[in-house]
Amino acid sequence: MTRNHSCHLLIMLAEVSDPRNKKGQRHPLAAMLTLTVVGLLCRQRSYTAIAKWARLHPELRQVLGFTAKQTPAASTFHYLFRRLDITG
Repeated sequence: MTRNHSCHLLIMLAEVSDPRNKKGQRHPLAAMLTLTVVGLLCRQRSYTAIAKWARLHPELRQVLGFTAKQTPAASTFHYLFRRLDITG
């Protein structure tokens, strides 16, 4: 990356293609990916830990772009990351 080129994490994560069926999407992909990154930075090392930590910080819900009343459960992260293409 050059000095004149900068990137924003949320913009980069918004470019990831969503492998989920549109019918079952409750949480925006970029919000889930960003929550995962933020959770990992805050030393949450599992889907369960990230989900619990997010519920303890409800102010993150709107800031990260979630539209549902609650942040995702651990199982939602599990199903997403099982289907996400990490090579492409």
